[in-house]
Amino acid sequence: MPTLAEQWLQQGIEKGIEKGIERGTARGELIGRIRAYQEILGMTVDSVATLSLRDDAVLNDLVSQLKAAVSQR
Repeated sequence: MPTLAEQWLQQGIEKGIEKGIERGTARGELIGRIRAYQEILGMTVDSVATLSLRDDAVLNDLVSQLKAAVSQR
């Protein structure tokens, strides 16, 4: 049985993918991961619109930073 954090992460990924598909991009998964990690960490969750304005490299870096923070918990 997945943990609550894993369930949130999966839900965030799914929502991000849906938004990405709506916009015709593969960035949805990155955005979903970022939002899920932010929620897990108790951070303010960035809007999809705000994250969509960021460069792919920035999104990838943010995912890496947030993933590390979740792993340290």
